Amino acid sequence: MASCQEQEDLVDDISVSSVLYRQLRQPNTRIIGSKGCYLYTEDKGQIIDASSGAAVSCIGHNDPRVQRSIMEQLEKVEYCYSYYFTTPAAEELSKILTDSTGGEMSKVYIVGSGMCDARSNREVMVLPLRNDANQK
Repeated sequence: MASCQEQEDLVDDISVSSVLYRQLRQPNTRIIGSKGCYLYTEDKGQIIDASSGAAVSCIGHNDPRVQRSIMEQLEKVEYCYSYYFTTPAAEELSKILTDSTGGEMSKVYIVGSGMCDARSNREVMVLPLRNDANQK
């Protein structure tokens, strides 16, 4: 159990921050670095990251190959709205993905995140309707 002073310090940390933490009674652990499968806290702690998703789980944080690829892409086009535009990177990724299905998939619909993104989920749900309307 936290002492009165420790509880007051937590309240001070939360009230000073502009972040609305998911746990309202205590601030989130502050991460100041990452490498491989580890996150590093400001108090020099090391945590195995089991929360960051598939890419980090498979590749790890701060992989030099990923950093180089990201920097190369940022120098070309960092983002454009896929509803209106395409990029060589989007075309190349889509081709890799469709080729990997052995002919089972012919198109890829690229969205920002897919998970927890209402617009992305909505777009995926209306695609069959849009496709059906275009074929009539």
